[in-house]
Amino acid sequence: MIPIIFAIAFTSFPYLAAQMITKVGTNTVWVMNLAQWIEANFNIYVQNPSWYVTVFYFLLIVFFTFFYAIIQFNPERIADNIQKRGGFIPSVRPGVETVHYINKILMHLCLWGGIGLGLLGIYSYLMNYIPFIQQLVQSL
Repeated sequence: MIPIIFAIAFTSFPYLAAQMITKVGTNTVWVMNLAQWIEANFNIYVQNPSWYVTVFYFLLIVFFTFFYAIIQFNPERIADNIQKRGGFIPSVRPGVETVHYINKILMHLCLWGGIGLGLLGIYSYLMNYIPFIQQLVQSL
């Protein structure tokens, strides 16, 4: 859940900054145009956000999954703890090879876990693109 929390914070920041720029105003035309475009296309808080913000949100969830896992898990420390306690991973030599093996497993888990977590984060937005779900929501 931590990657989803970080991703929603980073996704909503450009929208909030753009809202502030359009409310206060600026003398630069391209900044105002950019702020208006961001305000129109990067609003994650609507029921049917644009695909720009949905893809950005998904990618941030995957990125923060990697970021959080790298901060929390140190493959060198885990390999040292395994070796100190007399354990081993079958068919993997202790030491550097164990660190590489644990790091490879961690990256695979982060990739697929991040994609799964990203899909959980955006599934409600994806449901708006399924025709029978749209008809069901409109009939309510």
